[in-house]
Order: sequence, then C-alpha cells, then structure tokens
Amino acid sequence: MDVGVAVSDSVGNEGNGSFTLTIDDDMPTITDAECVVDVETGGVVTSTLGADLVLMIDTSGSVSSSDLDSIRDSLQTLFNSGAVNSVFLTSFASNATFYDSGENGGWFTDLDAAIDIIDGFINNGFTDYDAAIEAVTDNFTAPPSVGGKLISMFVSDGEPNQDNGSGSVGIDSEEESGWINFLKNNDFDESFSVGYGGLDSSDIAALEPIAWTEGETAVTNQGSSVANDDNVIILDNIDDLSSTLESTVTTTPDSVTGSVIDTIDFGADEITQPELTSVTYNGNTTVFDANTSSETFNTNAGKITINQDGSYTFTALDQTSSDVEDSISYTVTDSDGDTATADLCLKTTDSAPSAEVDNVTVVEGQNQGSLNLQLILDDSGSMGFNNDANLNAMKQAIADLFNTGNINSVRVITFSGDASSLNGGGWYTNTVDAYAAINSALKLAEARIMMTRLRKRSKTSRNRQAVRR
Repeated sequence: MDVGVAVSDSVGNEGNGSFTLTIDDDMPTITDAECVVDVETGGVVTSTLGADLVLMIDTSGSVSSSDLDSIRDSLQTLFNSGAVNSVFLTSFASNATFYDSGENGGWFTDLDAAIDIIDGFINNGFTDYDAAIEAVTDNFTAPPSVGGKLISMFVSDGEPNQDNGSGSVGIDSEEESGWINFLKNNDFDESFSVGYGGLDSSDIAALEPIAWTEGETAVTNQGSSVANDDNVIILDNIDDLSSTLESTVTTTPDSVTGSVIDTIDFGADEITQPELTSVTYNGNTTVFDANTSSETFNTNAGKITINQDGSYTFTALDQTSSDVEDSISYTVTDSDGDTATADLCLKTTDSAPSAEVDNVTVVEGQNQGSLNLQLILDDSGSMGFNNDANLNAMKQAIADLFNTGNINSVRVITFSGDASSLNGGGWYTNTVDAYAAINSALKLAEARIMMTRLRKRSKTSRNRQAVRR
C-alpha cells in the first residue's frame, strides 16, 4: 500500500513524497507435539473382577423363539466365562418387567438363577424403548459387591413403536439427558445398545440415545456423527452376541489421553475458543461442524478418537512384535480464515520382556500395587516330599502372587535349621529380582532335599544289612 506524505519547514517550504507500507497477515502456527505412545495391550484383561451387568432384553413379538434361545445361550456362555459378577435383569415389549432376585437389591449373584428366568421369556407384544429405560431407573440399586465394571446392555431386534405414555416413540433428547444423568450419578462405566434382526446401520439413531460412554452428552452424537458411536453395535447374526457381550464387559487396558490445542499459536488473529477445523487419516478427511464434533480412526499404530476441541484418546494395538508408528493430521483456522496443519504422531510399543525362571514367568517392571509383603519360606528338606510337589507349588504360588500387580515391595526370609534374610534383610522393589533371589535360595533347598533322600536311602541300606546279619 502506497502512503502519500506532505511536509513543510518553518519558512514555508513544502515537499511531497510517498512510501510503501506492507502489512503481512499473521498466520496461525502449530508446533508438533511429542509422539503419543501406548504399550501393546496383549489382549490381557486387566481386571480379574467380573462386571456388574444391567440387562434390558427385547421380548416383543418380532423376536423369534430361536432368537431368544440364542440370547439365552450367549448369556450362559458369558456367565460361564467368569466375566460377570452379578446381573440386574429386565425385559421389555409393550411393557417392561424387572426381575427381582429377592436379595441383594434385586441383583442376581446366582447367575444360574438368572438363566432360569431368561429361559422362561415369551415373545409377545410391541417394542417400547421408554419402558425398558424406566424399568431400570425405577428399580435400580447399587450392585451387592463392586465388580470390575458397571455396564448397561440393551438388546433389541426392532425399532421402537410405543411411547410408554411419554408422548414420543423412542428416546428423545430430553429422555436421553435424563438417562445419561442416571448413568453418571450411579457410577456406570458404559452403556451399550445392541441391534440385530430387523435393525441395521440405518437404525443406529434409534439405538444411540441408550448407548453412552464417559464424557458423552445428549448432543455428542447427532446427525451424521451418530454412526461414530462405538457403543452402538449392529449384529449381522444374533449368534455373534456371545463374543460381543464378552468384549464389552471385560476390562480393557487404559488409553492415553491428551490435547493438541496447546501446540497451536493463532498469533494476532487469536480466537476466543480454539477448535480444530478438520482431521485426516490415510486420505480420509472429516470436517468438524455443528453436527460432527468427533472422529475415530483405526490407524496402523492403534485407535485414535480426536474431538473438535482438540482432545484425543489413543488406545494401542492388541499385539505387535515391534514398535509401530503412524500419524493423523489436523487443521486449524484463525479468525480471518488462515489455516495451518500439523501431524499427531501415534505409536504402539512392544510390551516389556519377561524374566523366566524354571518355567515360571514373572512380568518385568516396577510394581504398581500398594502391598508391602514379607515372605517367610520353609526351605527345609521336608519340602521335597511328594516328588518336589511342595516346593514347586510354593514357587508357582509366589509367581502367581507377584503377577497380580498388587505388590509394592518384598522382603524374604527363608528357614530350615536356621533363618536367613535375602538381600541383606532389605526390601526388593522389583518382583523379578525378588523371584530370582527366591528361586536361587530354593535351589539350595533342592540340594538339601537330595541330601535328605540320600541319607534315607543310606539308612535303609544299613538296616537291610543289619537284618541279613
């Protein structure tokens, strides 16, 4: 831009000129964040506690007898797997029924008794989603003992066609908000909606209001983003219900969470509420708008869910023989339309190796538990009775205890004729080191066991010789 200038001095002399003024637009900049790293999950369930499971099962007229048989068989398989601690059981059709166990606030801890109830289900009537929700919210009490997770599971073969007197067929946004508040107030971990039979991907919107995960609100998954709700599950075959149920109630490994917003500098064109404009993976771009506020990509390195506000959740691959790295890109736009794009690096690392001693494996790494344990172990010759079974059983029991992850530190004392403290009487803060020391000490016990056996054989031989004389 050219700017004209006129000047004059004290005696009236004048002059004219000009200069060029260049204004550079301030562009947003992004500093690449550190790589998001998570360790492979290994398919291991991180909690040995079964889930407390709230069941809402559709028994309307469209559900065939064979479907009910498949549901019962799937639940029987789930219960037999040990993945369930207790069950809160309801069914729904034109109305809904809560099945009270008669104890524990209505929860079934006797899972066979719950199966007996399910075995008696009869298919009849219409499909009322509102009644199903009401049967749970009106009768719910906390589970009798805390399991690994508290899960709600809704299973239906058809769209809702009755309103339970609510005035709206299906779950509207106000009813969804009430349901979410109920789940949050009662410390649910997740809620799942499973559709089969007459339901397909076009019916996700009917099921989605009942599905929920932490952080979700009634407006999180609406419009085109409704298909992004991973807690809505459409089955092609009802016989797949068994594996679906087990995958939802088992405890999954922790994910890594964070935000990319802190890496963005909007410069002079700062905006009050910074947000992402779009995200891209493998050539597929999702543009955020009023209807789409989140996207999930299954990358080569793991699963990433990234939100319009810049927050993300990353879960590692189940198994990998080496570290795997990938990335997604995200774009921001400042207040006058300038854009900037950066990559978010994602990485799954191969899990830590193990230390193996005498075919008993103890997982390597610092302990995460809170228990400080003092072990006093008998390593005398009598431990060798039953062909060393006593000694081997003790080693296996110690390994199993260490692998629970509940141990913070270990101090070990062994005794036979005398007592001896390992590690100079100090504490082991690593269970691998502790087990290796215990194993070494017990090898001495094995030597004493062998000597005991030799003495017995020698004594027996002398006795036999004395008898001959």
